[in-house]
Amino acid sequence: MVNDMKGTEPIIRSKSMFENSCSGACVKRRNAPPVERPAVHRTAATTERYSQTRSHHSTGGFTLLEMLTATAVASLLIVMLMGAFNQASKAWVAGENQVETFQTGRAVLDLMSRDLGQVCVGTNYPFSGTASTISFYSAIGGSSDTSDIYQITYTYTASPSRTLQRSSTPLYGGTTSMRTVLVNTVIGCSFAFLTNDSNHRLTLQAWPNNDSNAPVAVEVNLGLLSSRQTNTAGDVTSRAFTNVINANLRTFHELIFLPGSIP
Repeated sequence: MVNDMKGTEPIIRSKSMFENSCSGACVKRRNAPPVERPAVHRTAATTERYSQTRSHHSTGGFTLLEMLTATAVASLLIVMLMGAFNQASKAWVAGENQVETFQTGRAVLDLMSRDLGQVCVGTNYPFSGTASTISFYSAIGGSSDTSDIYQITYTYTASPSRTLQRSSTPLYGGTTSMRTVLVNTVIGCSFAFLTNDSNHRLTLQAWPNNDSNAPVAVEVNLGLLSSRQTNTAGDVTSRAFTNVINANLRTFHELIFLPGSIP
């Protein structure tokens, strides 16, 4: 028993010595003076870089001045684009109106030229005309009726319809009459008649109902607007109507020589 206790004595003594050494080290550490860290000296460049980095990371959106500037630029671009779009739209509409007007005027004059190019002159085929109406007989054919000769009449009505009408009535073999409104956007239409008198050509405003002869040529003057322009013009007495006419009126002039005449 004594021998056993003697064997454990060195172990207990070693443990006590270790505890005493640890506690002494802890006391020395607590009593040790604090370690002074070297001071950091910031220069002006370092301070500015630090402030810029800090402000860069702390800013999360746009400033009021930036927002106002962006809004002003966007508004200016929108206004410019809208102006360009409006100009392009006006140019497109003006082009459509011009195409429509020229197509209509050319079609009306071609039809008159075809009818007058086959005019019949002589007994039972009187030719008559005024400044707004022309009537004659023409061998147009191409109908279901057996007749090839029709009485053709062109009539211009200034107000309120502003129309140019064409009517055709067969002379023989039928009683079917057809009246067609060629165009309803006529601003002006007039007929004049050319004749030779003592080798001098004269222009007459009317041609009497005469079945013995016909004029040398018929002069047609036609003024047209497009359908869109006529609808927006309004009343013929209004100022807007006058402005539309002055800006958009298209005039056509045709001198149609009758068969057998020498230009």
